Amino acid sequence: MRIELTDSRRKLLLFGAMGAAGALAAALVGELLLLWTYCPPTVKQQPLAVCLLLDCSGSMSMRDPDASRTKLAEMKVAATAFVGRRQVSDDEMAVVGFDDRVYPTAPRSKNHAALQGEIDSLQGGGGTDMGGALRAAASQLQGTPLLGHIVLFTDGMPTASRTSLPPGDDTLQAAQECRNKNIKIIAIATGDAETDYLAKVTGNPALVFPAKSGDFEKAFQQAEKVLSGRQLVASDATAEGIGYAVMRIGAWTALLAPGIALALIAGQNIYLRRRWLIRQEAIAGALGGLAAGLVGGGLGQLVFTSTAEASGPVVLFGRLIGWTILGSLMGTGLAFFVPNLKLLRGLAGGAIGGIVGAIGFLLIGLAVGDVIGRLLGAAIVGFCIGVMIALMEAVLREAWLEIQYGPRESRTVSLGSQPVTIGSNPEACMVLARGAAAVALRYTLQNGRVVCEDIPSDLTLDVSPGDHRTVGNVTVVVCAASPRSGATPVGLFQRTAEDRKQTVAGQSAPLATPSPVPAGFYLCIRGRRIPLSMGAKFKASDIAGLETSMADGVVAEVVPNPADPSIAGLKNLSTRAWAATLSGGERKSIEPGRSVRLAVGTKVHFGVLEGEIRY
Repeated sequence: MRIELTDSRRKLLLFGAMGAAGALAAALVGELLLLWTYCPPTVKQQPLAVCLLLDCSGSMSMRDPDASRTKLAEMKVAATAFVGRRQVSDDEMAVVGFDDRVYPTAPRSKNHAALQGEIDSLQGGGGTDMGGALRAAASQLQGTPLLGHIVLFTDGMPTASRTSLPPGDDTLQAAQECRNKNIKIIAIATGDAETDYLAKVTGNPALVFPAKSGDFEKAFQQAEKVLSGRQLVASDATAEGIGYAVMRIGAWTALLAPGIALALIAGQNIYLRRRWLIRQEAIAGALGGLAAGLVGGGLGQLVFTSTAEASGPVVLFGRLIGWTILGSLMGTGLAFFVPNLKLLRGLAGGAIGGIVGAIGFLLIGLAVGDVIGRLLGAAIVGFCIGVMIALMEAVLREAWLEIQYGPRESRTVSLGSQPVTIGSNPEACMVLARGAAAVALRYTLQNGRVVCEDIPSDLTLDVSPGDHRTVGNVTVVVCAASPRSGATPVGLFQRTAEDRKQTVAGQSAPLATPSPVPAGFYLCIRGRRIPLSMGAKFKASDIAGLETSMADGVVAEVVPNPADPSIAGLKNLSTRAWAATLSGGERKSIEPGRSVRLAVGTKVHFGVLEGEIRY
């Protein structure tokens, strides 16, 4: 089935831009909320037992070509700053230096100032007995109820061992002994250190942080994040634990969701040339979005928190799941406020937006930090939710109305169980028509049938694709998706004999038997679709530039071929000849009173405008 999205392109871009703007504005307010509710990890952070295990081998005394100082000197500055940042906590810390021997430089204590002095006294030289160093660090962490952590800094592979095992195997055995004692190992790798090997030492690739010369300080800060814990949208730790984090992030997304909801409702109104927001819509969108945001943010944070200490791919999966839940609930909530948007379509649009937003958050956050990453990630979520909702509405809808404001401007509104009302009362009507009754027409889609209610005339009737009615300053055309190739037309394209009735003021009258000509042909003029169903009549307002001598003002009509009713043509009822170019390239002049056959690819030049017949 061919889907023409030309007329919907405006709505796609509008919904995407409005969704992004609404999400970004809400995220900015959310950042103020996060800042206001942030609790530094110094308030009630659980104290830890941490041993800095620092490589002082001969290679550490060397300087990289583009570095201004030796690796050992830079490591001591970064390690000293690390200890300084932990002074406000109740951590018990120790320092162990090693080359081919092990130097328990400073035993475990809370005297962080003394530890900094001992770090500065470290000297470089010799090989690398990493296995012995790990055992010495583990011994420093014995006899304390606090959780033990070893922060290992090294620039190479093990080269020495005091056991019968090769240095590499001895180190892995020592690391396993540490993990058996529930001691977590975090590794900072620089120089020739092999990260794959250190991943075996730590038991988790996510606990290995490569660092180039000049970036040692940043690597130590990454190690600190492992000690402090992480969050779904805020990587900084808070002192209040999981429950408080869930509340903070739930509140952040509770702002994000109504921001997107209100922006998309405003986008829908702008698209339909209405006032941006009316009170009822604003209240419904804000409350619905708030509920979806609270639930989505809370569930997403719980999912992420449960995976935050796992390996890298699992952490990534946890973030994706969290954002997907968030986006899905927001999209589902919006389905209650966007006319005739089905729940599953809103859910799918929100889920896709959540996944893409999570990827954007992760990639951008790595490059520019969490705050900018959150803001841009929120904008991506809003943009994708808006675009996907508009796209699914255009592609998957069964029937819709084309609202024509003139020969060059039209809008589309999806039909469904929710009535689409047209009139001059902005409080009661979805589509505004100047000069019309307060509520002039009401359309619904019922069991595959488009039902039109003419309110002033008290008429209710079934209408087919191609039916068009002028109300005030607009023309309303009923449109429907074409049936799939080879399929038997059903629903909007076919009625049984019993269905061929219309109810007019409560009385039943037979409808004309529908033509076997498919209802899928349409005339495309400057991106506007004009359905060419059998019997459809068009005036100069439909095809600009044509004049007619007909009393009813009709300039063209879809008529059957007298010799073969299964063949339809567009009859020229205007006062001038048309120039037609058939799909094979043949050119014909269509004089007044003559018809051009409906065939895909035929182009008709009406004088001022040119249209193409499509299916």
